[in-house]
Amino acid sequence: MHKTNGNKPNGSVKLRRVPQVAVLVGMTNSYGRDVLYGIGKYLKTYGPWNIRIDYEFSRWELPPWLKSWRGDGIISRIASPKITEFSRKTGIPVVDLNERTFALELPYVFIDQAAVGRLAAEHLLERGFTNFAYIGQRGILWSDDRCRGFHATVAPRAHSFNEFEGTPFAESRGDSKSIYRNSVWEGETQKIRRWIPSLPKPCGVMACNSFRGLQFLEICRSADIAVPEAVAMVSGDDEQAVCELTVPSLTAVRLDGGTVGYRTAELLDKMMHGEKIETEQVLVPPQGIVPRNSTMSSAIEDGTLGKALEYIRENARFNITPEDVAEHIRVSLRKIQMLFKEKHHRTLHAQIVATKLETVAKLLRESDLNTAEIAHRSGYNYVQQMSDAFLARYGMRPGAYRRMHTKENN
Repeated sequence: MHKTNGNKPNGSVKLRRVPQVAVLVGMTNSYGRDVLYGIGKYLKTYGPWNIRIDYEFSRWELPPWLKSWRGDGIISRIASPKITEFSRKTGIPVVDLNERTFALELPYVFIDQAAVGRLAAEHLLERGFTNFAYIGQRGILWSDDRCRGFHATVAPRAHSFNEFEGTPFAESRGDSKSIYRNSVWEGETQKIRRWIPSLPKPCGVMACNSFRGLQFLEICRSADIAVPEAVAMVSGDDEQAVCELTVPSLTAVRLDGGTVGYRTAELLDKMMHGEKIETEQVLVPPQGIVPRNSTMSSAIEDGTLGKALEYIRENARFNITPEDVAEHIRVSLRKIQMLFKEKHHRTLHAQIVATKLETVAKLLRESDLNTAEIAHRSGYNYVQQMSDAFLARYGMRPGAYRRMHTKENN
């Protein structure tokens, strides 16, 4: 693998004008936008380039304007041999980002997809799961690689492993987007609905991406399957708007699209300056796990306790009582109190308070809401009541906690 030194390329060719670069990368998801951000970061130091963006980006076709375009380099996520043929015919260097196939024989920069799977597996293993499952898109390179990394990591400690046999890529007419068309999506949903009950519980599940995760969690919710107590889930990417939309919110692996974009621009710059690079392969590891509620539990065998935790998580802000919890899950108050003492070593009331305070902490970290609004949204009638409870649990007042996390983020 080629190692870069962070300096301006020193090729044998010197461009006497600002390079003209086509960026054939979709911007409909956060990863694509992160890639563009990384390209821009490189250009702040080593640019400028004149950028031509394809606003009607297609995975499978070259844009019509490319035939008459006279440029110096291309960054492409097009998963078609046509881009390779175009590069050979015109001599314009191309760096490949397509992540669908390695068959294009172009220098490429990809996310290390196996590492994505390993990271998700480690997160679930840390929470004590021994049953595992993967739900992906068969026949798509990045999904299959995430599955392999996930399976290889859990296998030594797994009691069971299941993979959802969904619509193969070839049967979806060669376009992963067709999997999300209504007819295909509904058929997949029905298959998943039949598959989930067969999974040994509790089960740690990895979804190939956020949309698969959303689909899975919606089915669990409609089938009254407790998440994360019966089934915990990690998404293979962090499409934040989707991950925060799900109930519960979806834990995800954060990809490093910014570094992919930066390294791609760096590689293309070398090629445009005359460096001969034929088989460059750069794999960028993921940034880490973004923990959310879909894995905020250890593996718990008791389904009654799981239902109680789910009810508390969704309703703590409404000032529910232990009696409300017992009534909702239809068990005696004494039984549920004993379960919490045995499994969580805390009272049911303490669990409700802890859940409310987790909401307070999240809003302090991630929002600009004032403390009065945070108290209201967390189920506290008075700011002082919230502040005293927060101090008892976190060892500091809400204002100090917010200032600490503001400094960390800056």
